[in-house]
Amino acid sequence: MKTRAARLNKFWWWIKERHKIYEKRKAGEPWPWTRDKIMRDFAFTNVFRELDRVTLEFHERIDHLENSPDKLFRMILFRAFNLASTYDLLTKRPKTLDKTAQMKKVLHRSKDKGNKIFTGAYIITNAGRSESKIDVMCDALSVIRRGKNRIFQATRDDGTMKGCTAILTEYPMMGAFTSYEVVCDMRYQKGMLSGARDKKLWANPGPGARRGINYIVSGAPKDKAFANTEMYVSFMRQLLIFSAEALPEGFPKLEMREIEHSLCEYSKYCNAVNGKRLKRRYRYEP
Repeated sequence: MKTRAARLNKFWWWIKERHKIYEKRKAGEPWPWTRDKIMRDFAFTNVFRELDRVTLEFHERIDHLENSPDKLFRMILFRAFNLASTYDLLTKRPKTLDKTAQMKKVLHRSKDKGNKIFTGAYIITNAGRSESKIDVMCDALSVIRRGKNRIFQATRDDGTMKGCTAILTEYPMMGAFTSYEVVCDMRYQKGMLSGARDKKLWANPGPGARRGINYIVSGAPKDKAFANTEMYVSFMRQLLIFSAEALPEGFPKLEMREIEHSLCEYSKYCNAVNGKRLKRRYRYEP
């Protein structure tokens, strides 16, 4: 069995190799972009979330808007479905957003035509309710829309990524994962959380990131490395500090978001190494 140091080195290798793949694809180089069989055949999200297609689509639709409760609501709306096509459908006629029944009607009609409504990148449930996922999400967004002024002011008053994530989780269908995604979007909006003092100190360690840490610490995803969330956050903070020496000169600087994000994707890589089949295959044949 590999030592912890060897497993940690593998994590740094994964970050470097994944970013090389991005750079080769961007430069127009032909597949394969790596000699590693798993990374050659299967798609992993970029080390830097800001480079991902959906996040780029988010910025195209959001960045030009003036900071306001309406802008924050639209940011939440986008990540609630995490599909640009759904966002575009709902915002085509802005008055649709003010009428919950109309939102449901528009989305159900689109679904009946065979269109995708929700992302496949992460799991969105109907929160155990008997209604459809579309209805449950629209009802939740209605609550958020009515409270948008209060949410906007609360996040401005707090000014931290950790605090703002907690604020958003108080609202329906806004679990820790989705709330953190919205907060990471706020991190790149000037005047929102671009100056958050904890952007290099805190990240929400989701299940995937915890599995990644478990792999590094013990070599097994189900062997819990630490007893509580704060200990996982502390470990990620240490990784961020070590990244300055572990990554080559000139490599883009990481923040806590990149550490958490990479741990999640790295856990998928480790799962594949251990024989688990991954879903997101590149549309290129070996």
